[in-house]
Amino acid sequence: MHVAVCVKMVPAPGQWSRIVFRDDGSLQREGIELIINPVDRNALEEALKIRQARGGTVAVFSMGPPSCLEHLREALAMGADRAFLLSDRNFAGADTLATSRALAAGIKKEMPGFDLVLCGSASIDSGTAQVGPQLAAYLGAAHLTEAFSISVGEQNCFQVRTAGSHGYFVTDLRKPAVISVTKQLNKPRIPTLFDIMASCNKEIIILSSAELSLPKSESGLEGSPTKVRELFFSPARRLARILEGSMEDRVEELLRQPGVAGVLK
Repeated sequence: MHVAVCVKMVPAPGQWSRIVFRDDGSLQREGIELIINPVDRNALEEALKIRQARGGTVAVFSMGPPSCLEHLREALAMGADRAFLLSDRNFAGADTLATSRALAAGIKKEMPGFDLVLCGSASIDSGTAQVGPQLAAYLGAAHLTEAFSISVGEQNCFQVRTAGSHGYFVTDLRKPAVISVTKQLNKPRIPTLFDIMASCNKEIIILSSAELSLPKSESGLEGSPTKVRELFFSPARRLARILEGSMEDRVEELLRQPGVAGVLK
């Protein structure tokens, strides 16, 4: 079973106050501490479990500046066999569509016979949840989102449980497939000192836009159909009313308010 895992490097929560936007709408990330998007670690953990049960390989793909290399080394320490960093100035400022296009090109080049692609359901910095479905479209693979349970059945068919508004769905998915996962899927492992030392002997390959045959017009900011035009805070429109009188009077008055009557009884 050959599994690709897409991970994103995001600003550490303690760094959010330092994030600013450039004039072109892209994020200024230089000098900001990065971490692996937390739910992407769940995706990697699941890939490692599948490899343990079925054999095969696990490869990690990410897009970002060279500073992301140290975090890919962490993914290798967790147990991934190989890692690929898509790093090129042409990739800068990419929206989700341009990002998905590049990741798909990397997977097609380095792992053309993949059985499964796993990624987190959303990143903590943008939260669009768009990369998984877009990646599946570029790879021509079936896709499911919000998966909290994955098992490999007969003939390498995946049985996936996904969250619903009033329960969950059970779906059989044929390979090749792309699945976006949630943090409820598992508990990511913490690499040991031996794992960290062993990761130094594993390979990280840097891929440029030229190596992926991606023209500048289809990469980064230039290849992104969505751009940030304006940032603003939504005005608060909450109304507050202070109830007076005894506790009994205040409770009775509260229960008479529209939208509350019958709810607290």
